[in-house]
Amino acid sequence: MVEMLVIISLLAIIITFVIGDANKQRIRARDNIRVADIDMIRLAIEEYRLACGEYPKSIILTTNNGCDTKGNGKKLSDFLPRIPAGVARAKPSLIDPALSGNKKIAGTLNYYYTGLSNTSGASSRCYDYRIAAELELASSNGENRSPFLDRDHDELKNTAPYTSPCRGTTNDFGSTNAAQDDDKGLYDFRSTNF
Repeated sequence: MVEMLVIISLLAIIITFVIGDANKQRIRARDNIRVADIDMIRLAIEEYRLACGEYPKSIILTTNNGCDTKGNGKKLSDFLPRIPAGVARAKPSLIDPALSGNKKIAGTLNYYYTGLSNTSGASSRCYDYRIAAELELASSNGENRSPFLDRDHDELKNTAPYTSPCRGTTNDFGSTNAAQDDDKGLYDFRSTNF
């Protein structure tokens, strides 16, 4: 009887470890999708800049993002056929609710974008951008820190020289503390052009 209890206890421990590891793998898989989505969007907006001379003011496929003012008729949809929606989080968001609204990419779960300039106003060109995804593997989420957070830009909010929203976009997002953003899982990038 004692031997049976020992065997059952060992099996219970093994099953607990297997289930726990499977949950971690699902979280990693969701974060991998988020990182791939952000990389795909970044590539498209860099191609947009090459064609248009500036970054889009928003991640809306068919709107005038600034390129149409140059007469070439390019839309973001010429470079990004669809906006990836992302994947749902298992736990609630840790990011400041002020990021929602216009800073959140429409139709996505936890992706954020803002176009930036060195001057303010509705006609200011988009010389820079900031884009982010919220990862689940973050210390404030009770998880080990994602290795992706060691490879992002960790740009602080309103970092010079591009501190103003361009073409009427919303203000920059995030915080003035990169470590705090990483703790919350904010995987963020500025353009490669500054």
